[in-house]
This record gives sequence, structure tokens and C-alpha cells, in this order.
Amino acid sequence: LCNDTTSETMNNFIQKKSWSCLHGKRCAGHFLPQHDYVYDMEGNQVIDHLLRFEHLNEDFSTLMTLYDLPIGLPGKMNARNNTGQTGASGKLTVANFTKKTI
Repeated sequence: LCNDTTSETMNNFIQKKSWSCLHGKRCAGHFLPQHDYVYDMEGNQVIDHLLRFEHLNEDFSTLMTLYDLPIGLPGKMNARNNTGQTGASGKLTVANFTKKTI
């Protein structure tokens, strides 16, 4: 387990893993585009429900109501900084990606 949680380490890891997957190395599905799980080769949606992150709480609530399940999502998590280093929460975010990584 790596305890180096800088944005540089994260970007290097993602770039290395992405390159490996793109060049036929083993990646076990972790770096596949999300659309590979949602659409078939002809572009047809192959899942029953698609929840969008932009309105996840509403979509999730609607889905749980549809199936009569008393489940909700937890509240908002602690805010994180995006200075390139981990904040008090010890987490990196998409704001820490470099242009090369993206």
C-alpha cells in the first residue's frame, strides 16, 4: 500500500495504468470507459436504469421509490481542497488531475 498521496503520485499512477491498458496489458476492467458498461457495440443502452452523477440524489431516490426500497444516500461528505496536496481529509480529487492525465 502506498502512503504517498500527492497529486504527482496520483497522476503518475493513472498515466502508467492507462498506458498499460491501452497497449494490451492486464488491467482487470478498472480503467474501462463507463460507457462500456452502459451501451453495447451498436450504441444501445443495455442496462435498465442510468443514474447521472449531476442529479444522483434525485435519480437514486426515484429508483428506490420505484422498487419500494427504503434506502437513501448519505449526506454530503467533507469538502476537500484542490491545492495539489491532500487536505485534512487526506483525499485527492479530480481537480488534482493534470492535463496529461485527463
